[in-house]
Amino acid sequence: MEDERYELSDWNRKDIYPKPKDETIAQLVSDTILSLRCHLIDKKVIGFQQQTMAIKNEVNKSILEEVKEYSA
Repeated sequence: MEDERYELSDWNRKDIYPKPKDETIAQLVSDTILSLRCHLIDKKVIGFQQQTMAIKNEVNKSILEEVKEYSA
């Protein structure tokens, strides 16, 4: 870990208190998972849209219901 080799130059004396890594890692992991999930849902919805555009003559209720569930 590159960032651990650098040392803070007595920031406590200047009343600047950095957060320890273990406090922020859980939030960063949650944010990353949420971001990835949103990306995958967007791809899935785009796939459904393309399927329904290809089948314009047929009403495909199951695809529309799945899109509705993902959007909600």
